[in-house]
Amino acid sequence: MRVEEVRGILSRRIHENDILELLYYRQEQKDIAEELIECVFDEDAKVSRNALWVLTWDIIDRTEPFRSRLVALALMTPHVAIRRLSMTLLEKMRWEMEDVRVDFLDFCFEKMLSESEPPGVRALCIKLCYHLGRHYPELLDELKLMLCELADMPMSPAVACSRKNILNRIEKSRK
Repeated sequence: MRVEEVRGILSRRIHENDILELLYYRQEQKDIAEELIECVFDEDAKVSRNALWVLTWDIIDRTEPFRSRLVALALMTPHVAIRRLSMTLLEKMRWEMEDVRVDFLDFCFEKMLSESEPPGVRALCIKLCYHLGRHYPELLDELKLMLCELADMPMSPAVACSRKNILNRIEKSRK
């Protein structure tokens, strides 16, 4: 596969075989891997969404060097699918104390309470708030309060499940 072909594949409707082919060539050719990452940040929403979707099938550690760019993408994109997929990659990463970005944490706190956000984004925001705040007891306290507030709002099963699981994790971390 040539690098020029990557964007062409990502600009159309892709299927499992396309994803597996791109992941195979990504392992074999460094320039294909670099092009796939660059396509995540493409101006064409379809190319960006498809590149993110391909990466959700891959080993997440390979996207960690692009953490700050993925955070910026999640914060700024008007496209819900791109936000959800970039946050899916971010949620799978290891978050240490030095990785915490206050703007991203505030964004996640805001979006998890927003009834206008889709359930997938809200559920990911709950999980990310935990990953970002788990090093700071005061942030876990704030998260717990917000999750208690969430109980009074209508919730989808995805949001309710994330809420319950994170509340359990917070309680276990306190023992």
